[in-house]
Amino acid sequence: LALASWSDTANIGSLGAVMLVMLRSLSYGQQLQVSWAVVTTAGPYVDELEEQIRSYADAAVIDQGARIERLLKEAADPEVAVIVLDVVLGYGAHADPAGALAPAIREAKAIAAKAGRELAIVAFACGTDDDPQPLTAQDQALVAAGALVAQSSVAAAHLAAALLAGVKA
Repeated sequence: LALASWSDTANIGSLGAVMLVMLRSLSYGQQLQVSWAVVTTAGPYVDELEEQIRSYADAAVIDQGARIERLLKEAADPEVAVIVLDVVLGYGAHADPAGALAPAIREAKAIAAKAGRELAIVAFACGTDDDPQPLTAQDQALVAAGALVAQSSVAAAHLAAALLAGVKA
């Protein structure tokens, strides 16, 4: 106000325009300061999230070796008529779990056939076509290996029970 009283009345309009620009600049500066504070506050959380993503991606892949060993062991057991396998898809899973199990499925069925018995292998894949290992491709690999593919764990259990009921009859 003191500045306005010292200046003549002809410059008051231009002085008002300058003051408006200064007020807007102050408002924008405050918004920028608040935004910067939010970004710097979130920084450690972003770093922690990136670290968690890295550790998740580096996590051990599900080991198919132990599963294959157990599959072949059970295939050799004369009391086993049905084996149910779950195939887990997604991040942290094997790059091609059905492909890794396929030779073992064939070998397990051959072991049982050599012993003069039939072995049913029921499998279901838990995942979607959006997973790194598409569900449809995994199902096709399991069928090609000789497995009976169910659409869920419940369906696999029902199918295994039905197969066992037929064996005991």
